[in-house]
Amino acid sequence: MNGALADILEADQDRIASLHLGTSPAPDPLAKTYAHALFHYHAADVAELERVASSSELLKALTDAQRSWLRSVVAVRVLLKSGGLSVVSLSLVPPPPGSEGLEQAEWDFVVALAEDRLRRNEEAIAAYERARRGFTEHACPRKALICLHNRICVQSRAEPEKPLFKEYDFLRRQAGLLGETLVSGMALVNLSREHQKLGNLELALEHAELAITTLGNQRGSLNYYYALAQRVDVLMHLGRKDEATTELQACRECGDPEMKKIVGILEAALGLSRLPVGSTEQLTPAWVERWRNLREAPAFRVAEGTMEARLLSMLQEGARDKFDLMDELYGRQLSLDVKENRLKNLMNRLRNKIAPRLIHVSEGRYSLGADIEKTKNSEGQNP
Repeated sequence: MNGALADILEADQDRIASLHLGTSPAPDPLAKTYAHALFHYHAADVAELERVASSSELLKALTDAQRSWLRSVVAVRVLLKSGGLSVVSLSLVPPPPGSEGLEQAEWDFVVALAEDRLRRNEEAIAAYERARRGFTEHACPRKALICLHNRICVQSRAEPEKPLFKEYDFLRRQAGLLGETLVSGMALVNLSREHQKLGNLELALEHAELAITTLGNQRGSLNYYYALAQRVDVLMHLGRKDEATTELQACRECGDPEMKKIVGILEAALGLSRLPVGSTEQLTPAWVERWRNLREAPAFRVAEGTMEARLLSMLQEGARDKFDLMDELYGRQLSLDVKENRLKNLMNRLRNKIAPRLIHVSEGRYSLGADIEKTKNSEGQNP
């Protein structure tokens, strides 16, 4: 077994940083080079991560087999951080030839991360399990527990209605026995989400706050920001939007592309900006779910206090006569033609934002159509 590589794979981010910065000696060239890669991966510095796999200075001390392994593993990690991951791009990364032991376990692990991100559940579960067995066999209990945690997260995506309180609590307790704060903190984040889905918002907030405390020694890491974002989301659902808005500022400090998308989702939910569009590839399943809920929920697409929000609120109460709508929205001072024009433009803006068939007209009365009712029923736990 490569003991130096095991040390890197079991290391927390402080240890990896010390090896990268040279404040701690790395006895093995492969372990030292991979520590550089992991440091840049956690910092979401794609350019520096790519440089590790192409630097002749860093690679000259490695064997041919080690160079092949490093290039393949780093290539997958680059795809994960760059936004270039697809089934095709992953298939183009050659598996490192002749890998075994810890090198093979780590290869299985990064492949599992990629399959997980691609939402190929069966492939991800199988790869996480292969990696878990490899890490267990070579005395890397921390990394094995991370594999188990991630596998359970994938299973939650495959069976979204199945509660996983026992599984996440088991992970939290096992992490406690190992003194492993990463898995413990992320298990608490997921427990918070489980309570949130059931509407137990006070318990959800309690677990989110425990997660932040547990991950305190990883302040600045993506996992720490996951916990902060979960707390912001729960505060918002509790109706404590001022607190949520204030605490969202801390999440903006993270430069990771995934957290930037999460911040955009939370800003939209709080009515601070429009919902971000584009690929959700870099988001975890829980945040993809939130993004979809927001995309489908009209309450989040229409800013509070606007004319659109007023019209939507009026129509949600039931069918309304056109003249009643015009008088309530625009008063009685404007001419009929002006008010009709404004109402027509207002309704078109709402249709463009939410659904083309949002508003139905029958015998001079306006009402919300089937699209809006379907959307309202799909909001789940959203307030």
